[in-house]
Amino acid sequence: MYFKPMRNFAAFCVSGVILLIMNPPPEKDGKEMDLKTLSGVNKPSKFKVVPYLNAATELQKMGKEKACDKLLGLAKKGDEGQIAILCRVLISKRAGSPFRPPRFGGPICLGGTNPEDWPSLPLEMVDGVPFLIVHGYNIGGVPEPSLNYLNYCFQNCEWSATKLNPVTPEALEKALKKLLGSGKWKKPLTDYEKEFLSSQIK
Repeated sequence: MYFKPMRNFAAFCVSGVILLIMNPPPEKDGKEMDLKTLSGVNKPSKFKVVPYLNAATELQKMGKEKACDKLLGLAKKGDEGQIAILCRVLISKRAGSPFRPPRFGGPICLGGTNPEDWPSLPLEMVDGVPFLIVHGYNIGGVPEPSLNYLNYCFQNCEWSATKLNPVTPEALEKALKKLLGSGKWKKPLTDYEKEFLSSQIK
């Protein structure tokens, strides 16, 4: 008699007795990532530091190969620039190669600064905390898809060796204070700009 193994079970015959042994569940490559928890480039006022930092930390824990596969799979489904922003946290410049920002449009930077002032545009990493320092983009065409930017990073950049970790509320406040007092600003931040940055850790 033929016995068809049940789902998630393996069938073995020992002395005429059928034994059903449950198969171990397939390994998962980390937590399922919901891009809806990460604000896209079209909603800069909704940007929050903690969800991005948590997502980047989980990806880093997977290891380079699994994390890159995960990013690629998510980028293929389409997003609102979240994967490209994660690339700016997880990927670093390769010696002798440029590391351009994603081409979302003409960035409107805070504090009278220019795109060239920020190596991790549209972010500024402050003690491991990623702040968005662009409050909008002038778009004259179609923003670069994250999949295109991800492939650019794979070909021209390196997986960052900087270890990421979740941060405490106190550490977030300290990083914010450091950013607000940065010497990079070319003119005093307006009340709107200060609130724009402060809201990112709330």
